Amino acid sequence: MRDARPGERREHRDEPEDDGHAAEQLRGVLASLRQGERGLARERESAETRERLLALGYLSSSTPGPRERYGEEDDPKRLIGLDRMLQDALSRYARGDLAGAQALCEELVQRRPQMPVAWQQLGSMRRARGDLRGALAALKKAIELKPDDADTAALLGVYLDEAGAPHEALRFLEPYADRSDPDIDVLIAHGMALASLGRPSEALVSFERVRAFDPSNALAFVNVGTVHLMAGDHARAARAFVQALELDPNVARAHNSLGVIAAQQGRLDAALRHWQEGVKVDAHDPQMLFNLGTLLVRLGRAGEARQYLEAYLREVTPGTEETDTARVRQMLKSLN
Repeated sequence: MRDARPGERREHRDEPEDDGHAAEQLRGVLASLRQGERGLARERESAETRERLLALGYLSSSTPGPRERYGEEDDPKRLIGLDRMLQDALSRYARGDLAGAQALCEELVQRRPQMPVAWQQLGSMRRARGDLRGALAALKKAIELKPDDADTAALLGVYLDEAGAPHEALRFLEPYADRSDPDIDVLIAHGMALASLGRPSEALVSFERVRAFDPSNALAFVNVGTVHLMAGDHARAARAFVQALELDPNVARAHNSLGVIAAQQGRLDAALRHWQEGVKVDAHDPQMLFNLGTLLVRLGRAGEARQYLEAYLREVTPGTEETDTARVRQMLKSLN
């Protein structure tokens, strides 16, 4: 089985061979945390006016006292219009219109360059469309405007790790992780950077801190399981993934990971069940769609496989997983 860094989008996987031998390169569990999705979900509909103005850059959480000068761009009516544009962008994203959502955020940062939340969401949207370099640039601008924002810091740390810069991610995240009341997302990103650097014991400490702050956090167990799986300890990994599902049965990554373990052990029926459950939870996860589709092909259930392979092509981020995308296209041709 091929090794991959835990911050990469690519995961370990064994693709089932036609001769019935153990699977080769099925999607595994070393995926990125997909914090872009978390960032897009954080906009609260019930936020108070002050929180809205803070997000728009009209107020500052780190600069005491009112501003001395206000220009036309600071007109509250204009800011309300920008806020509505942001909400429209988030709504478009939720409907699957990534291009439209990104275009609105690009316009927002042109109209209001000092609006950190627009830069943050733009970073998430750029990443969702396969532009990791552009995403990093947007998030760095957001953190420059609002250095104390742990939410943006966590997202930037994840993207740096995914970009193959775990050392930079770790250096950036450490001041946020060392706070007396650290953000949970920061601790998770910090732990994944440590895991990427081959420091599993320290990564586990970071994830244990998450559990100490929030014992109900299922993602902490998922990441603990991922570290154990990287070390080849299937028993501990499986226990952690099961604990995650006991806390929250809708954690797709835990279902996917248990499926990978089962496939590695040659228990293809069990792997099939796990991936079927996972797709019920998240029908948009390309990693699980790939696993389920290719396994169904291996099991001679081509009719069922087609819908998952086609869904994979719809859901995979453009410009990523090019080898896998080509393989899936070829597989679909063979099913015709």
